[in-house]
Amino acid sequence: MNETNAITRISTTTTTSSVVPLPVSTTTTTTTQIHINPKQKQWNKAISTSIRSRLSKLCREGQPHLARHLLETLPRPSTVVWNSVIIGFICNNMPHEALLLYAQMKSTPNTRFDPYTFSSTLKACALTNDLVTGKAIHSHFLRSHSISNENPGPSRIVYNSLLNMYSSCQHDYVLKVFGVMRKRNVVAWNTLISWCNLVDTSFKVFDKMLERDVVSWNTIISAFVQNGFNDKALMLVCEMQKQRFLIDSVTATALLSAASNLRNLYIGRQTHAYLIRHGIQFEGMEGYLIDMYAKSGSIRSSELLFEHNCLSSKDQATWNTMIAGYTQNGLNEKGIFLLKEMLVQKSEVLVALW
Repeated sequence: MNETNAITRISTTTTTSSVVPLPVSTTTTTTTQIHINPKQKQWNKAISTSIRSRLSKLCREGQPHLARHLLETLPRPSTVVWNSVIIGFICNNMPHEALLLYAQMKSTPNTRFDPYTFSSTLKACALTNDLVTGKAIHSHFLRSHSISNENPGPSRIVYNSLLNMYSSCQHDYVLKVFGVMRKRNVVAWNTLISWCNLVDTSFKVFDKMLERDVVSWNTIISAFVQNGFNDKALMLVCEMQKQRFLIDSVTATALLSAASNLRNLYIGRQTHAYLIRHGIQFEGMEGYLIDMYAKSGSIRSSELLFEHNCLSSKDQATWNTMIAGYTQNGLNEKGIFLLKEMLVQKSEVLVALW
């Protein structure tokens, strides 16, 4: 059987075989060379870009399924076009559909995969905690990478995605992937810090980092607060500011939690003032402030914050925090009265909805 017939036979049996053909290496010796006109290349690229932009637009409009239907009508969609729809599913909170499309792409003959294919599908595995599929994609990446001459070095974006996937699935392959990375950026280090279950191990990783960003600082500060090392967390915030990193909503949340745990009214007020000066707002902020003031003995400040919010904006957590604040300060009657008021408010809302 000559080479042409062999290739034809392989391509006709891929629909029934469970083995997916890998991309053919560009180093294979061939007897025939096809020369494509440069203008034809530019034309093909322009068409691919136009198709990709249309599919991306559909995904941004919340119609990734329609984008997939259009993708399936294309005779030979490019890798970029496949990636656009896969990423579109992920952006629309449909990670399972993204993995199904990856499987369809993998079963399509002569389809190439690039780092964005692997990184996006690994993100879908992380979102779904799908360790089995994640390992399969990892294996596929290693096989494709070993025969590809286009990108001889390890792809940092894929390795960061592998770290994130294994970390989300709570698998110790995080350490193995981190160990084989030739170049580790701050994203890789941050992922490793988040994955470490022991705060002292996390801090050792943090201490070895040559480059840090605000995510690095927030991750280690939050870890200290969650494990009861509130004083050390406050010291880290001071060091963070010395290195000219700005406090954001995540840092402020950790600060307010530390102030509540320590019953430190001074730190709590300073944090509150910082939030006001910089116009920082985040979900649940009022609850953190009410809890901090109540635990620090300034129940009147908690009441003012609670009363400042209009009734329609109070959620269940805010009501519960204020009631708990009253009981913590020995004001049980006020706590019971507020509980009754909350029940009345909730019943009125239910009646209105009914």
